[in-house]
Order: sequence, then C-alpha cells, then structure tokens
Amino acid sequence: MSSEKQYMLVAAIDFGTTYSGYAFSFRDEFLKDPLKISANNWNAGSRGLVSLKTPSCVLFEPSKKFHSFGYEAEDKYAELALDNQHQDWFFFWRFKMSLYKHKHLSRDLMISDATGKNMPAIDVFACAIQFLSMDLLQTCKNQVSQIEESDIRWVLTVPAIWSDAAKQFMRESAEKGGIPSKQLLISLEPEAAAILCRYLPLDKLSVGSNALSPFEPGSKYVVIDAGGGTIDMAVHEIQQSGKIKELYKASGGHWGGANVDKAFIDLISEIIGKTVMEEISKSHTFDLMDLYREFEVKKRTLVPGQNGKAVFKIPFQFIEVYKLLTGKDVTKTIESIQKYKDSIAMKGDKMIIDPRVVHTIFSPSCYEIANHLEDLLEKCERHDIKTILMVGGFSESRFLQEQIRTRLPDCRIIIPADPGLAVLKGAVICGHDPSVVTARVSRYTYGTCTMVPFMSKIHPHSKMIKNKRDETYCKDIFAKIVQIGQSVSSEELHVLQINNPADEDKDVKDIQLFVSTKANPTFITDPSCKRIGCLQLDFKTPEHTQKYSVEVAILTSGTEVTVRVKNKSTGETKLENLDFLA
Repeated sequence: MSSEKQYMLVAAIDFGTTYSGYAFSFRDEFLKDPLKISANNWNAGSRGLVSLKTPSCVLFEPSKKFHSFGYEAEDKYAELALDNQHQDWFFFWRFKMSLYKHKHLSRDLMISDATGKNMPAIDVFACAIQFLSMDLLQTCKNQVSQIEESDIRWVLTVPAIWSDAAKQFMRESAEKGGIPSKQLLISLEPEAAAILCRYLPLDKLSVGSNALSPFEPGSKYVVIDAGGGTIDMAVHEIQQSGKIKELYKASGGHWGGANVDKAFIDLISEIIGKTVMEEISKSHTFDLMDLYREFEVKKRTLVPGQNGKAVFKIPFQFIEVYKLLTGKDVTKTIESIQKYKDSIAMKGDKMIIDPRVVHTIFSPSCYEIANHLEDLLEKCERHDIKTILMVGGFSESRFLQEQIRTRLPDCRIIIPADPGLAVLKGAVICGHDPSVVTARVSRYTYGTCTMVPFMSKIHPHSKMIKNKRDETYCKDIFAKIVQIGQSVSSEELHVLQINNPADEDKDVKDIQLFVSTKANPTFITDPSCKRIGCLQLDFKTPEHTQKYSVEVAILTSGTEVTVRVKNKSTGETKLENLDFLA
C-alpha cells in the first residue's frame, strides 16, 4: 500500500456499533481548507428525520442476497414483521462487536441475526461496507462525474484496542466489498478524532475564547473515543512539526453506550421476566428495536441529579405479550416489586422512572471508563497530563462527563462540537496526510522462533534437541524483535538476525512469527504467546550444508504490521503482511 500517491478524493467510512456514516473531501479543497469535508445526509425513512449517520444494520433476503442497509433495512424489516413474514429474512444489527469479543478470529466466523440465524460474518461486513462505499461513490460522482475509482483513497476506521486479526478482518471485508486493498488505509478511531481537533478553532472545542490551544507543540493529552461499543483511550503529544506522537499504548474496554442501552433493557426484562423478554425478542424483534431507539434518543438528554423523572414510551406489544403470557397487568406487577414500587410507574404506554434508578443504568459503564482513565493517568504520571479530549457519541452523555469531571477535577475536559462525527471527519484528514502520526506504541511483543545452545542449568530438558553433528540446542526460543510498550516510528524497520544450525539439510525453511502480551517471553509455547504467521524461504544453495542465516524485520508502517524475511546467503527477500486470521 502506497501512501505517497496524491489521490484526487479521500473517502472515509466510519462503521460503528450502533451507527455508521461516510464523509469525503477533494484534495484541491483540502489544501485550501482541511475542514471542508462533506458528509451524507441520511433520510430516516418512516421517522421523517434527517441525520448524518444511519443505523448499522443489514437486511438479507431468505436466499441470503443483500437487500438493504441502515434506515431502509429497518423500515423493510418492520414492514415484514407487521405481516409476520420476517422470520426467514436475515436481519443483523449491532454486530460490529463480534470482532472484539472473539479472541480467536478466523475467516470462518459465523454471527447470528436478530432471530438467531447464522451467516458468515465476512459476508455481512462486506455487504455493509460495499453499500456504504457504493453510496458514497455515487454521491461523489454527482459532484464530479469524471472521477475514476482509482482516484480514491479509501479510509476505514477501527477501534485502537482491536487486535491485529480484527483489523485484518475489516480490511478483507472491505476488499470483498469492492474496495481495492492497495487504496485502503486503516485509521485508528481515537487518532482520527484527535487529528480533526487539531484543525478546529477554539470556539468549536468548548475550551473558552481566552484559553490556550490544547494542540500547541509540546501539548499532551488523553483522547477518549467513547462510542457505542468500545471505549478507546490514547495518550498523545504534539510534536514541533505539529504531528502526533503516541506516548502510551492504546487501551480501553467494552464499556460503550450500547452497554447503557443493555442496562436499560435488562431493567425492563427484570420487570416483565426473562420468558416474556425472550418471546418479544423472538417474535417482536422490531418492537424491541423501537425500545432501544427510544432510549437511545432519550439518554442524550438525561442529566444527572435532575429533579424531574424520566419518561419512556414502551411499545404496546411489550404490555400485550406480558399480559398474554402471565395473565397479569404490568402496572400492578411494578407496584408489587418492593425495590421499584416507589421509583418506577406505568401510565398507559409510558414508563416513568425516578432519577436514582436512571443513575444506576448509567453508573456501571461510566464508572469503568473513569476508573480506567484514572489508572491510565497514573501509569503516565511522568508525562503530567492535564487535558482530556472526549469524542464519540457517548461523550455527549452528561452522566459520563460528570463522572470524569468529579473524579479528575484538576483536568481540563475538551469536547468538540459534534463529537459523534469527530472520528469520521478526522479519518478524511488522515487520508490526505497518512504520516500525521509519527510514532505509535506497540501493543504487543513481536518475535520469531529460534534455537540457542542448550544450557542444562537454564533450559528445561523437554526443549532439548540435537542436530546431525550431535550438538544440543534449546528449541522454541522467542527471539524478540519489537517489545510491548516500545515507541515505534512510522516506517521504521526493526531487524533481528538469526543464525540457525539445526536441520541444515532442508531446502525450504519456515520462518514463524509470534506475538506476546508479555515484555520478555522465554518460549513461543508460553501462555502469553500466539503464532500469527509463517513465511517460507528457499535455502537451497551450492553450499547446501552450510549453516543458514536469516534476517527477520518488522515494518511498522502505520496501523498495520508487515514482515520482511531475508536469506543472508542468497539475498532472497520476502515482504508481506502477516496473516493474523490463519
């Protein structure tokens, strides 16, 4: 993938857990005004609204042929559900987190739709990305009809805490969806948001007109990308050149806004019972989605400590199914639950909830985020960081903002205008200038497998092997190339030379690559280690019986990892991306 070509157009896709969107800008306009970025306006169909993002949901026909995405998919599925014709269709929503939850990702991953039917995840992701890219392309061609697809730099955003395998899965999904891999850049979400904020005027950053810019050279900050699924945290420093250097490896967890949604749904489930909720989920899926949407809209307006109670509209089917299966009235059921009789009430289809109960819905996620942030700042104490940049849709939550301000009163909190679009627009800028991040901190230790002379006082006997000259060696040694926590400059090459005297009569050698979550793993068989790839080199030479020498290099070009293996005897070199999905 070349980052040197100047593309006429940069097109970015932010594929989120709950909502997705795209944005783009032409290079000539970017050079004049980097903030001149166009985003699509989505028609919210039956809701009669216009929004800059659309729900991350995909609908397939019973034959598994792609039908629609976003609001259109929701409306069609609702139409089918009204006539009870939806059971054979495949409806996927909030499925992005499947790539984070599966520790051992493969291309064969299957995911379940709203009613439990399975499809290959890569097909679902590919169709979603293909729809967004084709819609984006048509929008661009409406402005510049002569644009060619080869003129486009595509950017796809992913959480910074995702594994290398998850990033590769998204790249391959995009490629299957029609985006040429050589034109695709994977952008880390918190980096993209921070890149946008560097360009925003102070009045768009909520820092006050007399405040100093948080992006002056030497400035340090934590960026929190609080989305629907994951919470990403990254620690940055602005260099003299204005570019960004990562100071600490990206971290975070599964504490996003969708967890708050789930806490609300769990509350409803506690009231009506698990059996009723399962029936609604199975037979009235769209009504359940309606409840999710109702809460999604309301939760942005909820304020901690407010005197008034929160009112939520409960779909009529919830009340009807509950009465049908239990023979009870939900209003009287709530009154009979000791802990809720004075804090939750039903009036018709309206559920009225006391502020104290609302607080318990938000607290777990907000607490986890603030806790992790405190821990991160403690680990980065030597950097004396006092600025926190909050982006992502969940950053709009007053509950989350208050939790962080209360726990970290000495820190300056910065929230840009439209924090939910910061990642998307920043990804466009990143596509025009991929070198804006000069150094990142490795999230893993990378290395290869080698052998060393066997030492009985150090090495376990089970690792001892002999070559044909009866020399003893210790096998499965983890030879480190890049260490976890190490600052790695963009385009930097990390080289390890291996002289391996065992099995010297083989024509082809397997060069295996491994990662570890530990700084100094001893053996590739340690619990912290995982095999991530294998390259084969031809070592057949006139001096066939010589010991062979190999140079293994890790190339950290941007957000993905490339390996180069060189036969020092013949000069043969192989350079390719690692296969984390093998």
